[in-house]
Amino acid sequence: MLTAAKKPTAYLLCLLLVIGPLSTRSAFSDCDIATYYQSLAGNPANWNRSELQDLLETTHRNVLPYTDSSTGVDTWAALSDLDAGSSPGTVHLIYADIDFPVSPRGTSSTWNREHVWPQSRGVGGGGPDYTDVHHLRPSDANVNSARGNKHFSECGIVEDISECRTPAHLEATGTSADPSSFLPPASVRGDIARALFYMDVRYDGNDNGLDLVLTDCLDPNENNQLGYLSQLLKWHEEDPVDDAERTRNMKVCEAWQGNRNPFVDYPELASSIFGTPSPDPVGGNGYPCGLPNQGPDPDQPAYSDCDIATYYQSLVANPANWNRSELQDLLETTHRNVLPYTDSSTGVDTWAALSDLDAGSSPGTVHLIY
Repeated sequence: MLTAAKKPTAYLLCLLLVIGPLSTRSAFSDCDIATYYQSLAGNPANWNRSELQDLLETTHRNVLPYTDSSTGVDTWAALSDLDAGSSPGTVHLIYADIDFPVSPRGTSSTWNREHVWPQSRGVGGGGPDYTDVHHLRPSDANVNSARGNKHFSECGIVEDISECRTPAHLEATGTSADPSSFLPPASVRGDIARALFYMDVRYDGNDNGLDLVLTDCLDPNENNQLGYLSQLLKWHEEDPVDDAERTRNMKVCEAWQGNRNPFVDYPELASSIFGTPSPDPVGGNGYPCGLPNQGPDPDQPAYSDCDIATYYQSLVANPANWNRSELQDLLETTHRNVLPYTDSSTGVDTWAALSDLDAGSSPGTVHLIY
């Protein structure tokens, strides 16, 4: 059970002890949206995933220490600033949805640091992903344990509904859980989704870490995957970005890390990079694997020579005079990606292609030809 602690009598003393001297914190002056994204061209919906990842990595200019008792400038300090409660000397706990005293901390009866992308699912115990405050949040220690490394989902989709426990913990009344899934409060579901979209793009295997992957198609032999992408895409739409999330994103960049979460700044990026959710799953049967348009494989090449004028430039001007053999040769040589019929490991196959190419007029539908 959470227990209250006495607040320091002087708030300035609290800031110095918990956050550390402000002069020791890095300040980044190029964090306004227009300046930060100026290296990327055109409509954000058309941004190249690889170039976006490079921007997030190269501008991650301050990798915070997880704990630094000598200076106090660490992830404790960052979260005390970024997730400050409505009253001085408090932090807002993500799953319990309450304000709680900043100090004491780090015990079973106070608050700790929740890795929204769990350590055991790819983040590990060191490196920039471990201390990235775009996905670290203050959490009630007991609720954090109740979440554990569960995937994010509605209750009763992956497991039978009889396995659902509401709340997941008595100190977080807006939550539910079953043996493999955790449902956070409605007020933070979109925030969580966008933090995880960022993590998937930011961490691609550089930084001596793993390539973090959001998916509906979990492979039990992989330790870098987190689910469920379709659920997160729905939460992203249902709980849109608000001013508090925008403010936090700006402060992460300006005061702590130097990089932004583009899914907060440009919510439309979620569908252009990750695609659309799968059809509503059948309770207890899990998410349909391979059905959703979960976006192109980031390792799959993008073809920039597909406009009509460029594509046919090897053939003579008048199409009426084209040689059948030369036309056949063009079609064959430019067939550069032979899709697998079904690929349950990545979901990038003919199911995904048809879900994209023949999408219906409503989200999550396809148009049947006959």
